[in-house]
Amino acid sequence: MPLRLLALGALLLVGGTTAALAAQGRAGDGGVLNETDTADALGDSGGGPDLAALTVTTYADGTASFAVRLANRDLLHLGETIQIFVDLDDNGRQDLNLSLWPNGEPSFLARWTGSDWVNVRQLPELARASGSMSARLRLGELQDAAGVPTAASIGVAVVSAVFDQQAGGTPSIADSLPDDQNTWIQHRIQAPQTTTPTTTATTPAPPPHRVPAKWRSCAAVHRRYPHGIGRAGAHDRTRGKPVTTFRRSTKLYEQAVKANPRLDPDHDGIACEQAGARHRH
Repeated sequence: MPLRLLALGALLLVGGTTAALAAQGRAGDGGVLNETDTADALGDSGGGPDLAALTVTTYADGTASFAVRLANRDLLHLGETIQIFVDLDDNGRQDLNLSLWPNGEPSFLARWTGSDWVNVRQLPELARASGSMSARLRLGELQDAAGVPTAASIGVAVVSAVFDQQAGGTPSIADSLPDDQNTWIQHRIQAPQTTTPTTTATTPAPPPHRVPAKWRSCAAVHRRYPHGIGRAGAHDRTRGKPVTTFRRSTKLYEQAVKANPRLDPDHDGIACEQAGARHRH
């Protein structure tokens, strides 16, 4: 089954509307090192899966769980997906993706190579309950898959989306946490300890990765290339009528996905393909 990953860049909402977020970190019993719960107080899914909250929990046994709660679904419907992106080394760039799909379809752990998403394995440990989906994985495995060290604080973002079969199987973002693609939900692996403050030498954090405006979202891409851009020999991977009118330029495509790898939802070598030249939100 082809890996289908979504463009987090398409999360920018027209008009500048920002979801109200309430994030808090806490330590608890039962081997919990820290827990960060981020709630979306606004119902802004447009009829798709409405994200109620994302909870990231790290445990003393070296595992981490990622749990998504939905406000308007018990389970994902056919053609819907939840995508969790993880910045493991906290440098502002995504390293891993948990690609979650409805019952009957496999879900995946994938890693970003710098130019493409690559499947690592399926997620048989994915747990589904009424209105929630969660997966608990070993941090060591995530570090090995990503090929980067695990920072003291990791970044996490989640989107929900729907594949529109009438529009050729193209995805549309339903909801996101957080809204701004240049920010991440920050989760500390271990809750800060209450100690007497001391003066220590620290290394400045690297500057956040900023996506150029022209590659920030599919809406931005479509202002210049109404049907998207793709490799010279790419073919649209869709259940409907394939898009053939996209701008064919391997150089432009590689520039786009290097700046924002989430612009190629279905990993078919075409970024932001669409049949019509309509404005996308």
